[in-house]
Amino acid sequence: MGIFIHKNNEQLGPYQETEIKNFILEGRVSVEDLGWKEGMSDWKPLKELVVAPPPLASKPPKIQIKQDVDLWMGHPSLLTYGTPWIFVLLTIWFYGAGLLIIIFILWDKFANKYTITNKNVILTKGLIIKSTNQIRIKDIRSINVIKKGLDGLLGVGTIEVSSSASDKAEVVFKGIRNADHVKNIIIQEQDKND
Repeated sequence: MGIFIHKNNEQLGPYQETEIKNFILEGRVSVEDLGWKEGMSDWKPLKELVVAPPPLASKPPKIQIKQDVDLWMGHPSLLTYGTPWIFVLLTIWFYGAGLLIIIFILWDKFANKYTITNKNVILTKGLIIKSTNQIRIKDIRSINVIKKGLDGLLGVGTIEVSSSASDKAEVVFKGIRNADHVKNIIIQEQDKND
């Protein structure tokens, strides 16, 4: 039993179901075009009469891979080293000891790298030998911001990030400026992942 097709004010057919499927694949008819077969009282869209095959893709679909995107990167603020700076000022005149303290401050500052990506919170320690602690954004259980003393008044704080796997902070960003802003970056990314 054939199916008639009503398209552009013309009645076409009858066609077999396999022919109509091919017409749909070729784009010659639409699943919205009307069809009729013996025993029906009225015309209906072809999608109700024929199980239409999915359209052929001209190219295979691209696989979407979510890349790691750096949202924030930083190091400890120089304001964190208040006490060593005082020693620098006091010892700068004596045998270059102040220079050694400055080297220590800069070494420590650049040996701690803090990174927040769309997937992870990462602490990288070391300049020559490096170690990394990281927590996936979706595994974060708590984020604490600690601001103390003069550093806290200047907006410098410490962020402690932990997951449900540990009672202690697993990633600690010490002495960063705008600690509350950095915490909000993490929270916003958590909200996107929920």
